[in-house]
Amino acid sequence: MSLIKYASLSALQPIKLKYEYKRNEKTVDYLNYYSEGINAYYNPIFKDFNDFVINRGNGIILTDSITLSSMFSTENRVKNNLVFFSSIKLKPKGQYNYATVDNVTKKVVLGGTTSYFNLSVISGNQVYIKKDSGYLQISKEYPYDVSVTTADVLTEESYLRKFYIYYNSGYMSFSVETNQGQRFLQFGNDNILRATGVSFGNNLTNIGDSKISSYLFDTENTVEDVKNSILNSEYFRNDWVTYYMRLDDKSENYTTNIKRVITNPPTHFLASFSVNGLNYENVLNINLANLKTGYTPSMANNLVDNITV
Repeated sequence: MSLIKYASLSALQPIKLKYEYKRNEKTVDYLNYYSEGINAYYNPIFKDFNDFVINRGNGIILTDSITLSSMFSTENRVKNNLVFFSSIKLKPKGQYNYATVDNVTKKVVLGGTTSYFNLSVISGNQVYIKKDSGYLQISKEYPYDVSVTTADVLTEESYLRKFYIYYNSGYMSFSVETNQGQRFLQFGNDNILRATGVSFGNNLTNIGDSKISSYLFDTENTVEDVKNSILNSEYFRNDWVTYYMRLDDKSENYTTNIKRVITNPPTHFLASFSVNGLNYENVLNINLANLKTGYTPSMANNLVDNITV
């Protein structure tokens, strides 16, 4: 049995959309007023949509072909500490040699072939530091050597591979919890990386202080430059990549070398939400699913070959 509740149009309240990832991301929310006495927020999700259904308290919308960035506010967003660093080289301040991984001991050392390390954000400025499929992890006991391991870690020992990262004026430093408290990463006289640096305050406030300079790493040659902010249109992107698959020259067919990058193309999305999930602020949480398949109209008529990169 359906419950019908009558109300005037002017009593209806507009609903905002909210997309929650690491935080509540600001969506497009222009408020339109209509002569009938109602008002509603505009979002491209609802413009020229292809299908819409509500069933058992859940709504699903099949959008028109739109870009991911068009759904979100175009304002600048402030970056968290190094969230956007994807791959880095580690070089102690004032030195020429870069960090690498010893093939035998798996310890992080200075010299040899330069290694790239990937940063994976846990939350805030806490990160995992990865080398290929392995994690940088300190030993449980002093002197807290840093090595690369692919082994699983017990929950109670997961702190051994969780690092805090700090950035200032082109330099970064890393700290980690030990059984003697927080310690900063630094290379010893034997060129082995260890978590033995003790800080008596903010180690980045006095960059020229010789007592702490060994904790600092030069960030040059990082994959992405450090910025204080980034446009949402650059953050909310849905880039596609294409790979080689040729019949006349098969030399690249067995690699994962990228042939082409298609930046933020229009495609269809499934937007889902619970119609019972409104809060007192009339904000609706939505989920988005990208429909990049060979069956959607956005893939028809050789779109990939006609998109301007």
